[in-house]
Amino acid sequence: MNEQQAFSDMVFQKTAAALAGLSEETRDDVYALSFWLSGGDEWLPSLLVSYNTCQQFVKKQGETHKQDDEAKWNYAYWLQDEAELLGVDAYRNNTELQAWLENTPFAYTKEQYETLFDNDGEDKGEDIDDKSNEFYQAFVEAQIAVVQRLFAEGVIARTFGKNIPVLVHELEYYDVPLAWTERANPKGLADEFLSYWRNQ
Repeated sequence: MNEQQAFSDMVFQKTAAALAGLSEETRDDVYALSFWLSGGDEWLPSLLVSYNTCQQFVKKQGETHKQDDEAKWNYAYWLQDEAELLGVDAYRNNTELQAWLENTPFAYTKEQYETLFDNDGEDKGEDIDDKSNEFYQAFVEAQIAVVQRLFAEGVIARTFGKNIPVLVHELEYYDVPLAWTERANPKGLADEFLSYWRNQ
């Protein structure tokens, strides 16, 4: 198993274990999962796995500007605190992630990344920025593969009694992350989410 596979397996195992630990009451109320990705602000990209419930959606529905399904499909209205309870955070628990980065063609260190913010290191910074972007793209692809595996091995269906959509996203909803979600989920499963944002 190479470093990328070890990282992806860690994310898969921790996610499966976290979902299995949800109470039956919670599982019955969850309608979607979130793989929230972030890159560019830190030297390592980050992942936080969480979920939202029908109860939370109804509670927040009246707080949105458009009074439509924004509370259902905008992560800003989701159970933010609950994300920590799943315990799947590939930035804080980054041993596997760092090992993967160190063994890529675009490896860079934390110190090298910090040259992005050093005026004396502009030339080096540009090279590291390119490497960071390449690694982030590889990181995204790894998360898509993990989600596909969760479906393929029946983890989602066993946990919730059926398949539910898994949103692979950033904080902004635009064509690229929408395509991540479309690829990660079985055909048609995330259509409601995709349709909502593509019609905004």
